[in-house]
Amino acid sequence: RETEWRNLISSTKSTYSGKLVYAANWDNFKNIKFWDELDYVCIDAYFPLTYKFSPSVEELKAGWDKWKNEIEDFHSRVNKPIMFTEIGYASTQHAPSEPWKGGFGGNADPEIQAKCYQAFFETIWNQSWFAGAYWWKWDTNTRAGGKNNRQFTPQNKPAQDVIEKNYKKARMVDQKLLRETSSKKAALSTQGTQTTDPRFSKEAPEGAPIQKQE
Repeated sequence: RETEWRNLISSTKSTYSGKLVYAANWDNFKNIKFWDELDYVCIDAYFPLTYKFSPSVEELKAGWDKWKNEIEDFHSRVNKPIMFTEIGYASTQHAPSEPWKGGFGGNADPEIQAKCYQAFFETIWNQSWFAGAYWWKWDTNTRAGGKNNRQFTPQNKPAQDVIEKNYKKARMVDQKLLRETSSKKAALSTQGTQTTDPRFSKEAPEGAPIQKQE
């Protein structure tokens, strides 16, 4: 159905000037043939990480290595930023092995959920090709979740603390880069200040009166 998708994208572009995306499943994104028509490669990122019971963050990070390498290789071929249009983990022991499954049955395990989130931040978040993520799922009810909740929401669980910590860290980095960029621009602006008045030029002709700029 590649032709149909290309026709649809072309038709959309004729009336809409914003960014266009398409969300592909984690096991199918490399089979999409029309990424060249879109602005991002978008993945519903329910990649299985490990089948080990109660894995550590380091073991979960190791589980990301294969997928990270595949995504990096694909990015180098399509030259598009990568966005995760869905990523999340239920608060259950099957979250690392079957992250697409909801939290039905068994005991709630908010710690394994938090570990999955931390592994993502330490492995994927700072990659140059990574454009962002949409968490599945964040409830409009601020009281959602809690330590006994088995479902996907990270709210009022350790996973929420992981998100907040990493978002604050990213914000601090962004603010630092913004300050550095502003300082460089100000320095370049000062160095590049010129005037057509020869009295203020470093290359004023001989005999021209040199005056201090106010």
